[in-house]
Amino acid sequence: MANRIIHMALPFPPEVVMSPVPQAELRHRQQQLQMQLDRKTTEDAWLHEQQQAFRLQSAAPSRQNLHQQRHRDDDDEWDQDVDVTSSVSSSVQTQIARFRDSRLNNATPPTRRPNPPPEDDDSRGVRLKRAHLAKTAPMARSSFHMTTALYSPYKTAKHASTFIESSSMRVLCLCLTLCAVLLQQRSCAATTTAPTPAPSPRQSFVWPYPSFCNDFKEGRVYLDPETQNIPRAAKHRGLRPPEPRVPEVYDVFLGLPSYRDGIRCGFTLWTAFARATHPLRLHVGVVDQTEDGDVRCLDEYCRLARTSWPDDGDCKYKHLIQIDARDSKLSTGPIAVRALMQGMIQAEEFCLTIDAHSQFILNWDVTMVDEWTRAGNELAVLSVYPPGYDKMGPNMSIPPAQSSHLCAFGGHDTFTDMPWFSRVTIDDSQWPQLSPLWGGGLSFSKCHAETRVPIDPHLEWIFIGEQYVRAMQLWTHGYDMYSPSRYGTVLFHNETKEGGHNGR
Repeated sequence: MANRIIHMALPFPPEVVMSPVPQAELRHRQQQLQMQLDRKTTEDAWLHEQQQAFRLQSAAPSRQNLHQQRHRDDDDEWDQDVDVTSSVSSSVQTQIARFRDSRLNNATPPTRRPNPPPEDDDSRGVRLKRAHLAKTAPMARSSFHMTTALYSPYKTAKHASTFIESSSMRVLCLCLTLCAVLLQQRSCAATTTAPTPAPSPRQSFVWPYPSFCNDFKEGRVYLDPETQNIPRAAKHRGLRPPEPRVPEVYDVFLGLPSYRDGIRCGFTLWTAFARATHPLRLHVGVVDQTEDGDVRCLDEYCRLARTSWPDDGDCKYKHLIQIDARDSKLSTGPIAVRALMQGMIQAEEFCLTIDAHSQFILNWDVTMVDEWTRAGNELAVLSVYPPGYDKMGPNMSIPPAQSSHLCAFGGHDTFTDMPWFSRVTIDDSQWPQLSPLWGGGLSFSKCHAETRVPIDPHLEWIFIGEQYVRAMQLWTHGYDMYSPSRYGTVLFHNETKEGGHNGR
């Protein structure tokens, strides 16, 4: 019995327990990892070689003068701290392929289309500002605090037309300057020579926030509104927005949300009727939120109307005004009020919403429609923060040269705050300017923009975020926002605290 071997049934196959560690599989994995490491090392060396070739290609053939020596010193400085592999991973092969394509596109300078160059570029097209190198060189570091970045062919194509226009404008300005000098010399020799008219200035603005970048633009930014409706993509160059259609006779809906602002609201209504070319074509809807003892918007308007038109009944144009009276203590924010205001729209052609503390200039209704037509887009929405009373021209006219434009995004004051944006001032304003943002102080469009894109009444207690939501709604439905030019600046905003609740 002692020599007998008892075979007991095992709960699992013996080969599973007795089999050794799969060394063949481990060796295969080690070989795969080694191949990946070798490939990454090869790619890193290739990228370093391409970067050095790019730098040598960007350098001038001769480095004798001091100006060119400065570029070489800068290159040596970059070599000390640039990590050429920090933005490249061997696991993302598409980045390597994109980098190879960008190198082929950058082989010859004439075919390369970078962003509009800064003012301190030299004649060879080499950028002297390091802040621009991340968008023009494949692996050059833009600053000591930024990681390296691959060259982006998308950015090149996106800004190609802008660079061509900027270069052409520089050549044109140089030619015009030379012609002006020659004509001035000729006029000194022969006084009968007619003077040369100065070229019309381009509208532009000064970027107001040095601490926030505007696509790497600083200082004065020049605009080109004449080509803003032309798509940048080559295959879409022939596309245009639908042409604007204006009937011979049209009416305008004017909407005003008023929160305990009856005196200023009444004055706003009075300027709308008193200074319109066709006041009988104007239909007004006011959501008047008040408390007991507050002045009502309609009461203040009728008081001004009786003073201005004493022979035209008790309250002229009162039949053109709809009032939705609300208790201000039950208010849930401006968006819900604007939704109520949209419900007053009937069959008007154009719709205009403004703040209740504003004033119009003479012939504002016809001027606003003309400005909307100049945008060249049936789906255009003129929207901006109107300028203050101090920007109004003499005798209640348009500003002499400037207009407001919504494009300045300032970021967050804190991490928990809503990102804010503001307006800039366009100098030499001539045309409506395409804008990325929408402002509640003035919004003018065809009424189909209000009926096709209704405001969500359930967005309560939102103030700063209202503009972002409305811009998203309009743009995703095919509408484009434009800032009116100075010719279309017909509304001015009371930017003081005076008149709130009971004042003007």
